Amino acid sequence: MRLDRRSVSTLSRRIWQTWEHVTSNPTKGQQNFLSQLLRRNQSTVFGKEHGFASIQNIDDYRRQVPIADYERFRPYVEQISAGARRVLTREQPFMFTLTSGTTGEAKLIPVTKAAQTIHGKLTTLWYCRAFLDHKRCFDGKVLGVVSPSVEGLTRAGIPYGSASALIYGSSPPWVKRRRAIPHEVSEIKDFTAKYYVTMRLGVEQDISFFGTPNPSTILKLVETADHFKEEMVKDIREGGISHHFELADDIRQKLVSRLSANPKRSKELDRLELDECGTYHIVLTTPGGLYRYDINDVVRVTGFYNQTPLIEFVRKGRDVSNITGEKLHVNQIIQAMEHAQTAAGLTVQHYRSFADLEKSRYTFLVEFDGATLPKEALSCLLNELDSRLHQLNVEYAQKRESRRLAAPVLWVMKSGWFDGKARSTLQRAGGAQFKSQLLTTVPEDPSEALLIIEKTSEELK
Repeated sequence: MRLDRRSVSTLSRRIWQTWEHVTSNPTKGQQNFLSQLLRRNQSTVFGKEHGFASIQNIDDYRRQVPIADYERFRPYVEQISAGARRVLTREQPFMFTLTSGTTGEAKLIPVTKAAQTIHGKLTTLWYCRAFLDHKRCFDGKVLGVVSPSVEGLTRAGIPYGSASALIYGSSPPWVKRRRAIPHEVSEIKDFTAKYYVTMRLGVEQDISFFGTPNPSTILKLVETADHFKEEMVKDIREGGISHHFELADDIRQKLVSRLSANPKRSKELDRLELDECGTYHIVLTTPGGLYRYDINDVVRVTGFYNQTPLIEFVRKGRDVSNITGEKLHVNQIIQAMEHAQTAAGLTVQHYRSFADLEKSRYTFLVEFDGATLPKEALSCLLNELDSRLHQLNVEYAQKRESRRLAAPVLWVMKSGWFDGKARSTLQRAGGAQFKSQLLTTVPEDPSEALLIIEKTSEELK
């Protein structure tokens, strides 16, 4: 369906003119908004407790409604989720958006129809500004990657889901008509399958606009497409979705019914094409017998000499481990270890971790400065590592709760383990610099461990 560029251009300019007008005097707009909001909600539980009816100006508001974090509002939200009415707003929320909390307990953010209307206006404003700045951004399809719109129900049957789905659902009609993937994709539970299907459907089409709340999602999509590229090209050629990926039967049926064989596109994807300024992972085949050897380097194409690409080294690749969709980053390992050491009262001299793909769990290797440590303190260290990763990574928590990810294990390594590993690596490398990987999929020799502490998921709770 062709985009009516003239109509969208007219709409975008009109909406942006309105934005220019309201932002020329934001104080007046904010005061009017606050006044209407307080007047509308003065008869609610919160409004009565804080004297909304007597608030005449911003100073009254500051004096009568102190600044608070979410925990102050949690009891009110819990009442609403149980079915109570007129608690925070006169208008009853029709859903909640779900977000992670700093205390580890998820937050439910109430959404009313009035809030949804504002979401819609802001989303439309954003799309319109994008159109005005990039005239051809909607010439192709729009690829949006969001979480499920409904992830569960409260005790009163009020749905809760992702904010990204709410915002994406507030898109203007001319954007919705250009969506590249159906909403069923957001309902796929397994993250690897979701990423694969998103890219399998996306690369077959002409995508001119790509949006997702978290930039790391884009990296994960690209990694998934690169890892499963042979299956993806085959699926596009045959018009299907590989059964290698776990999909609910109804979702698979709906998606496949919309597909057809596309040998032309699969042939295009089979061709090697390098873009200037594009970044790539290097896979080498050498005369020494290393075939499709992944050296884990990321390079950038800086130009071409005749038809041959000129490349420069960018960084080592893949600081993310992904056993079953948890997408655990090395920075989260570092933060978790720092927290766990403090909580357990221990000082770890050296550490690293590896993803045990066979047992679907993470193994933490720690070395201490020669002292014999009580097993209780080591158990505490393991407990705190697991607990902190639950807080830092919601997908890790979900996979642990569903038991797709087993409980982690702690190996206490022999004294001198780390230095010995460094010396061995340097000898093999002929004196090159030793780079310790804090997160890897390469397992360690268990004979180097003095003590191994394992716990069940129930014991770690």
